[in-house]
Amino acid sequence: MNVSLPLELIIEIVKTLLSDEVRIPNPKLPGNEKPDWNLIHAFSLTSRTFRSLALSQWFLSLYLRDSKDMGYIEMHMPEIRSRWCRRLHCVQELASSIAPWDLLGYGRLSEVRIDWLSLIQPTFSPGDVLKYDSPFINIPPSVVELDIRGLRWSTPMCISVLSHSFINLKVIKLRLKTAWCGLCNNCEYVRFQDTSLSELSYAGGIGLPSYYGRTWYCLEQLEEVHLSLPVYESNYGVPSPGKINDNLWSGECERCIAVMYEDDAFRKNWIARKNGTASTTVDSFIRPPRLQKVIWCFTPGEESDLHPDYGIVEPGEEDYEDYEDYEDYEDYEDSVEES
Repeated sequence: MNVSLPLELIIEIVKTLLSDEVRIPNPKLPGNEKPDWNLIHAFSLTSRTFRSLALSQWFLSLYLRDSKDMGYIEMHMPEIRSRWCRRLHCVQELASSIAPWDLLGYGRLSEVRIDWLSLIQPTFSPGDVLKYDSPFINIPPSVVELDIRGLRWSTPMCISVLSHSFINLKVIKLRLKTAWCGLCNNCEYVRFQDTSLSELSYAGGIGLPSYYGRTWYCLEQLEEVHLSLPVYESNYGVPSPGKINDNLWSGECERCIAVMYEDDAFRKNWIARKNGTASTTVDSFIRPPRLQKVIWCFTPGEESDLHPDYGIVEPGEEDYEDYEDYEDYEDYEDSVEES
């Protein structure tokens, strides 16, 4: 006797196979967290109904290594754009080929991940709001989560260029190599005396580097920010924030902590500005109006991965200059706020 499973149960089985809990590494596509197509290929050939089901579930998450593939999808499989895709994973690799990712028609898209592997950093044009050089255009209002990985520099300028166009974001995730220090306005490795610290969690809108809060102030729906970084052993004996965390660490580098926190009056004023208890509202840091949760996640880093001066050593990497001008960005942000 032939026994057939209800279609609803088959759908749940396929969803489970392709869910986030299932991780089958794909060596052909490093960084791609989708399982291999062979996992459901045979199933997709059994019937027209099952093939339609397999494709719709497979393309809930779309992985692309070239923005030009957007045009191929529109021409040959428009259902991916109009019906299926919920999560888009973009990989920007080539320094000489930075073209915008056109999200027109992705009406059901809710999450976007961008792996910025290019040595050319996202840029903006100071003084002109219309020239932000965003890598995304025609972003649907349904996108509420943005995941940014691979940035060489964690400056507010780079972060702003990648995120400012997503006006309805509720969650931002950053996987970085360095943290932005709000005291010296530099990108620095995170260093603590104790590298076993795994997480720092803040509630009530605090916990962001000062200029990150200013950068994202326009994101009125933003509720959560997750930052993941490697942590290395401190050269200055800077203690880990740990459970006490009375300095409300939010990206400050070890040199600034070791030198500037020696002035206790300065330290207390800096903390007051971060937690919003400064003597005047002008002194307190700006932050997104609905921000509720900021989580820093740490993993132990290997000293062998560090360049003796600065940067991560990677095979075949060419030297390049950080042409970003922080002061220009600061003046630009002031002009936007005043307008």
